[in-house]
Amino acid sequence: EAIMAGVDLSAVDPGAPFADRLKQAARAYRAAFLAHPRAIPVLASRSLRTAAALRPVEPLLGILFEAGLTATETVTAIDCLAQYILGVCVGYYHHTVDEETSVQREFDELDPAEFPNANRMLAEGRYAGAEAEFEFGLDALVRGLLSGPRTPLDATS
Repeated sequence: EAIMAGVDLSAVDPGAPFADRLKQAARAYRAAFLAHPRAIPVLASRSLRTAAALRPVEPLLGILFEAGLTATETVTAIDCLAQYILGVCVGYYHHTVDEETSVQREFDELDPAEFPNANRMLAEGRYAGAEAEFEFGLDALVRGLLSGPRTPLDATS
């Protein structure tokens, strides 16, 4: 609840397009979570069930409804956004813990015959940075959530 109370949505421009507003809100959530990196595992293990924890979620739900999502699509969209943001933060947490404990990931022993794509990625690719990765994924997720037609949601599954 204390971390959720730190989500500052004041930078969300109510006149901006839906996609921009969702991204602005997602950045605010991420900033609040990263301000308390040691609490990220706790955030990942608990769901929001109190009024205090849900208070900063309410405006985000409004954006999704305004964008034309149904109630069921909004449930799914908010879950997707929350899981993405939290997943990025969990990755950040593990990265900082790995650095603190000097854990090295060894990829140079991957057999090129078994892992040709991983070897190509490691040889040709580069780490774009945490901000760029977050924005890349956020853009893809928001575009997907707001584009139509969407996959029908079957509540019986």
